[in-house]
Amino acid sequence: MLDNPEHPYFYCVGLEGISIGRKRIPAPGLLRKVDREGSGGLVVDSGTTFTMLPARMYGSVVAEFESRVGRFNERARVTEEDTGLSPCYYFDNNVMNVPSVVLHFVGNGSSVVLPRRNYFYEFLDGGDGKGKKRKVGCLMLMNGGDEAELSGGPGATLGNYQQQGFEVVYDLENRRVGFARRECASLWETLNQN
Repeated sequence: MLDNPEHPYFYCVGLEGISIGRKRIPAPGLLRKVDREGSGGLVVDSGTTFTMLPARMYGSVVAEFESRVGRFNERARVTEEDTGLSPCYYFDNNVMNVPSVVLHFVGNGSSVVLPRRNYFYEFLDGGDGKGKKRKVGCLMLMNGGDEAELSGGPGATLGNYQQQGFEVVYDLENRRVGFARRECASLWETLNQN
């Protein structure tokens, strides 16, 4: 966990990069550490829905995603306009081949492989006005804005949508955050046994 003198209530970690399939996209320096003014780092935030990345890194992630998914699937532009999510793709009669997403953290080389449902949402769109609905899938990461606009606060946010299915442990004494795949029901069973 990173120290944040201006925002001690944030649980900040350093993000080294994100892999889309086999392509590793390095994180900007802003996400690797927190400066004296409290700028930088990746905040692990259960109160924010989607992960938000600085604009340039987000653009690199989307470009890599587009190069792997967009060449085989039509963009769902109307869905993008209606939802604010992007990129979105139609996949009518086939199973969409979606690249894996892995978060790489600063420190001991730890990484978290996100389950597909945590970063790629699949649903039926509203239809074409004639009743025909189509299967759509959208990347569930957001553009968090230009790096210059992010000064004085976190460089990025790891939202709760991407944390689903994980037990997130905040070890304040040892200054670290851990992620373990868990079903929420199993946590309740453990608590009820004590």
